[in-house]
Amino acid sequence: MCDAGMRRPLSPRLGSRSWSLPILAARRQLNRGFEALAVSPDESCLILAFQSPLAPPNEAAHRHGRHVRLWRVWLPTGHVVAQYALPLEPESAFHRDTAKGKFERSDIKVSELVWLPGGDLLVLERGSETTKVYRCTVEATQALGAEHLDIAHRPTLEELSASSAPFPLPTLRKSLVLDTDDHPEISADLEGMVLLAANQILLVNDNDFGVKGAETAFWRITFDRPL
Repeated sequence: MCDAGMRRPLSPRLGSRSWSLPILAARRQLNRGFEALAVSPDESCLILAFQSPLAPPNEAAHRHGRHVRLWRVWLPTGHVVAQYALPLEPESAFHRDTAKGKFERSDIKVSELVWLPGGDLLVLERGSETTKVYRCTVEATQALGAEHLDIAHRPTLEELSASSAPFPLPTLRKSLVLDTDDHPEISADLEGMVLLAANQILLVNDNDFGVKGAETAFWRITFDRPL
């Protein structure tokens, strides 16, 4: 559910427009905008995840960043009411990708979200060959302060993330639900995910318009217990 106490906007209203997102969204990398979207069970809120770290104040922050921003948007107004930091796995955790050759931190992407009835999120994190699905606790996680939505604030979330020092901000807690490195029969380039039942998800790959001969494939995954 979307906490009614979080309706005070963190992003300012622009003129008479009812929808306005922080200008930080413009610092996304090309083709790395909002690909993962999820609506709360009560349909009052939307969670948006950037595919990869943003680039304030520079490209190096994107390339070396270890966290992705998630924004909670209050749908009646379109304002960002909370922001969270999602830690990404290290490159070495994507075994099928690293086995094929060069694989960098900037190749890791968040491509899908599912908002579970109890308030947690399923997050699809992937390289190309390897896909990992995590359950993340949102409601019990401390949101980041409003200053981290200000494009002028320093150090930026990405600068802190790219540093070799421990990340000083609260992050979403993750628990692994599925790792396709353990299931080589599941195809690469998975980008879509829906909840079919309490213990079942459906995954679909991106065939990139079939340019390289890839075909669309669906994978129904059934777990031993409810998610």
